Amino acid sequence: MDSIEPPRKSEPLSLIKRGIEECGKHPFATGLFALLGVFGLLFAFYDFNVSQSQAEENTQAQADIRQELEEMRATVAELQSVEEDQDDFVPLEAALFSDAIEADNLIFSSAFVNDRSVSFKSEDINDTIEELYKKDPNSFFDIFSVSFNVTSTTDRNYVQLAPYLVIDVRSAKPEPDETVQIYLGGRGAGKVVREFNIILEPYEGLQFAAVYGSSFRDEDQSIDYFNLSPREPEEFILNINSKPGIVYEMRVGIHYKYRNKHRIHWVTPFVRHGLTAHRSPTWTWGSNEAFAPPEEEAFVLDPSIMAKNEAQTRKRIEDDRQFVEGGKVFRPSMIPAEYTRPRAPAE
Repeated sequence: MDSIEPPRKSEPLSLIKRGIEECGKHPFATGLFALLGVFGLLFAFYDFNVSQSQAEENTQAQADIRQELEEMRATVAELQSVEEDQDDFVPLEAALFSDAIEADNLIFSSAFVNDRSVSFKSEDINDTIEELYKKDPNSFFDIFSVSFNVTSTTDRNYVQLAPYLVIDVRSAKPEPDETVQIYLGGRGAGKVVREFNIILEPYEGLQFAAVYGSSFRDEDQSIDYFNLSPREPEEFILNINSKPGIVYEMRVGIHYKYRNKHRIHWVTPFVRHGLTAHRSPTWTWGSNEAFAPPEEEAFVLDPSIMAKNEAQTRKRIEDDRQFVEGGKVFRPSMIPAEYTRPRAPAE
């Protein structure tokens, strides 16, 4: 009896081939597949157009964002420009260093020596100086210097500064009689960027402290101003001397030029300063709260020192005056009248 062979399994490719052949034998299947091909082609075109449209929208959105940022930058710049262009805009600020008004030695009315509310103990003496200066309208400092920072507040414009500081003397009066003094010593000198010195003369009104140093004061006087770039800081120090016997009430300012306008920026309040012409009782360190009489004091301010150097003093005052008044960009005559006061001799 012959054996029956099991049917052979079709290979995958054979099955696919047979299926395609069977479909091809039926017109409906052939038409259906043709329509599906057309729909697929149309969908591909649609998807391409959608992708292109989205890409264009994304590109436009990015361009809009960039434009808005540029408009915001322009608005900010315009606001800054408007602020810096206003007439009342102050293009610089001056900040005193800590302990910036360096005025150790105080001359004051002798009546306060017996004031029980005032302590002359060594550990209290700095507070005592401050207290006496406020209490006694006749008190004044005899060693005086000012240290401060000057910083531009602009973001795009430069500020020009005069090569001198302005000293506004509100009053110049003879020192009172019957005075005593607290002497804590002289001041040393440190390295500074800009140093200015002045010898005050006995009259009210504006006086000028010229920049100090041969590098700024050569024969052709080439330094006519200092430039402050936007946000740039500088360091200034002012040393003040004066003829003995006169008490000055004064403040310190900066003559600057901004957008072709001259102005003064006041750095300090009014402060009393002078050199005593008296050999008065003196408190010094280690004096145990006592004021040594003139014949026994350890230190005496000698009023003859300025007199002995009168010729040299006059020459320096004249040299400084010529330097200040000989500027091309800055001169005292360029200061607006609102900052000046009539010149008057000491009372």
